[in-house]
Amino acid sequence: MVARMTTYRFKFDAHALAKKAEEGLLPILKEQSGFRAYSLFADSSGIQRGPRGMGAQQIRQVIAITVWESQSEAKAGIDAAWDWVRENMSDELEWTDTQFVDVLLSTSLGVSPSVSVTS
Repeated sequence: MVARMTTYRFKFDAHALAKKAEEGLLPILKEQSGFRAYSLFADSSGIQRGPRGMGAQQIRQVIAITVWESQSEAKAGIDAAWDWVRENMSDELEWTDTQFVDVLLSTSLGVSPSVSVTS
């Protein structure tokens, strides 16, 4: 199992962003082969990341994590979802980074290093 962790900068209300993703993006992800889970986390630090001075917008970070059965399914599924993100959230988000990582332990997904996996 693999997770795709992507970070974005955002300027608008995090809860509105999450609602928009839940209503528009999540149904697309659920249709993709190998999709297991989607989580969205928002930076609540209040740190101003934009230029300092008068009128500078506070820019916060959001982390999107999708979990897939395999990396190839993750890549294919994300390609399908990107079209929706570009069309519906490009004014709200700025992509900053993406990483693929192995899921080693997850209570919500039932993944445990104590359970041996046999092929």
